[in-house]
Amino acid sequence: SLAMFFSSVPAAEEILCAVSEALAACLKLLRQCGAPPLLRSYALRCATLGKEVKVCGAAGDFIGTAQALSDDGSLIVKTADGPRTVHAGEVSVRGLYGYLP
Repeated sequence: SLAMFFSSVPAAEEILCAVSEALAACLKLLRQCGAPPLLRSYALRCATLGKEVKVCGAAGDFIGTAQALSDDGSLIVKTADGPRTVHAGEVSVRGLYGYLP
């Protein structure tokens, strides 16, 4: 809830405006510089990187450590069998109670 972060909850119009401005800035950066700056910025804030994850995908499920993002934005997961690149699928971070279904 936004009430957890603000002393008074902003109006929906204010939130929409702020999100729109942020997206416009990202699109401008993407057009000018390509994906690498956005991927670096995302990686700095990504709660998944460095954590043990469970990946559920079409090729089957596996567990490993979320290691990095590739140049195309895919998740690179370090497993016992070596690194695996995740292009699509469900990625769960292990929490206090294990992996939630």
